[in-house]
Amino acid sequence: MSDKLRNLLVRTASGAVLLAVVLAAAWLGRYTFAALLCAILIVGMWEYYAIASAVGSRPQRVVGMAMGLALYLFAFMLYEGEYCSNEALSGVAIGSLLAFVALLFASFVIEIFRNTEHPMQNIAQTFMPVAYVALPMGIMLFIPMLLGGAEWRMEVFLCYLFIVWGNDVFAYLVG
Repeated sequence: MSDKLRNLLVRTASGAVLLAVVLAAAWLGRYTFAALLCAILIVGMWEYYAIASAVGSRPQRVVGMAMGLALYLFAFMLYEGEYCSNEALSGVAIGSLLAFVALLFASFVIEIFRNTEHPMQNIAQTFMPVAYVALPMGIMLFIPMLLGGAEWRMEVFLCYLFIVWGNDVFAYLVG
């Protein structure tokens, strides 16, 4: 078997497993969907920090992960606020936003005391996965509600998923 065919089979098998996991999470409801996005956020940020460390940067992993999770928690509380109006939700949303801002400022202070060779590069590598992974995952929470008013619409998310996935698959096969 050629390497190209083996690569295609591995990609197809891993894509089928990933598709099954995503479909199951979307089918089971909005909380499993949110949990899946949170898991993707954690793995994605962890991978980004591993790559940044491998090329010589020294990002603040713990602070960055905490910022990403605080941002996601804020988005999740806004998302839940669409379903029910609760003062506790508002308090958690404000608290997570304040935690995000505090961690943002703390990362600069921490970098001053770390005394590294390239502090601005480290700060940039700390913030990048927050903007590149955590923010899109927080926004993706709202996709199933865009056309459904304030109710969970799995089919809206699946339509979005199949458009993106179809584009990616055909770009791989044709391009």
